[in-house]
Amino acid sequence: MKKILAIVLVAVIAFAVLPSISAPPVEIIPGAPMFEDCSTNYLPIGTFFLAPGQQGEIASFDIPAKICPSVKKIQMGGFATTQGLPIGLLTQLNTETDSSVLDRGGYSYTCYYTGPCDECLGPGCGRTIMINVNESLGPSNCLQVEFYTIQGISNTIYINYYGLWANLPSDIVRIVIKSNGCEVGGTLEGSIGVHDCCCYECIKEKNLPTTLYPKIDIETFSVPGGATVIKDGKVLSKFEIAPGSQQVFLQVENRGFFTQNDTRLRFDGLPEGVTVEVTPETQKVKAHKIASYSANFTVGPNVPSGTYQVTMVAYSPNGMFDKITFEFVVQ
Repeated sequence: MKKILAIVLVAVIAFAVLPSISAPPVEIIPGAPMFEDCSTNYLPIGTFFLAPGQQGEIASFDIPAKICPSVKKIQMGGFATTQGLPIGLLTQLNTETDSSVLDRGGYSYTCYYTGPCDECLGPGCGRTIMINVNESLGPSNCLQVEFYTIQGISNTIYINYYGLWANLPSDIVRIVIKSNGCEVGGTLEGSIGVHDCCCYECIKEKNLPTTLYPKIDIETFSVPGGATVIKDGKVLSKFEIAPGSQQVFLQVENRGFFTQNDTRLRFDGLPEGVTVEVTPETQKVKAHKIASYSANFTVGPNVPSGTYQVTMVAYSPNGMFDKITFEFVVQ
């Protein structure tokens, strides 16, 4: 009889645990609040270096047809201070009658791209090209910019003083920056990027669970030949990185008793212009085993130097396992 009772008790516990493991990752709330988010998106294209006084030196850049992500997420929690949202929308969210949006950080909005903005929102308006130069060129037309469609050259304009902001037709596929041989104080260095106004339809989702079983813990974050940022789940040092790319080594450990079939890693709080690619994207981690990943961080040339608080998160589509915040230093 005792053996039968023990088996029944184990079965009850197992059924109680299963829903938290197999729950759907995200569920749209029926009748959930929806809003349209139209805001400017910036895509850095590249940098150039041209020797002063040299006639005909060029830098060429391909321009993508679309710079607006197809899907983006806006996380809500505390007071609504999400970057990129219009002031009117922030006011609406802060006074929304459903206070759970403000009090529970697990709520988010999934936003689906619907098209470009209907109205002009600022200098240049709509899709624009922005070129910044480190030297004051004056009115002497030191640099000329040639715009190309697939048929060939479409237009030529000149950069005066410290840069250029101009409308960018959607059929432009390439831009060539050409030196006219002007003598300036130093190397003509600059950056180029594209702005576009992107509209999204955003839908409120249910909050995800904050923890799951089995227990997946972050173990290691180390730079090959460099610093160990995290070891045995503890932060040991800062992660310092210069503009460019840096590969790092990551590990997690399954301290639970069940295999986790979909273990992923991400980094929250990265400054604009910094991207990271984690490989492999997901792994199966058996009980009491360690899984290894690599991540490649890329820091764009326009990312301001400074110290940022970045959080490494171990998670699955069902929710979060573990998170550790460390200092991310851009040199």
